[in-house]
Amino acid sequence: HMDDGTGVGFRAGSRSVVLFAQQVLSRFHGAALAVDGVLGPRTRGALRAAAGDVTAPADWLAFLASIGEVGCSRRA
Repeated sequence: HMDDGTGVGFRAGSRSVVLFAQQVLSRFHGAALAVDGVLGPRTRGALRAAAGDVTAPADWLAFLASIGEVGCSRRA
């Protein structure tokens, strides 16, 4: 990871952000998504269901915090 100084937020045009969200939604939220980096209607719907309006920084940050809580509470 490299911090480029931009604000924290969901970037629909970033393939790596979409891949990350799809993997999390599939693994932690049970969404049956293709993990392909394409922000299609199924990914958008799963994001809305899990996180609300991820284009709002507060919702995206809450989504990230929830991932940390779930991920840290699971045992390998």
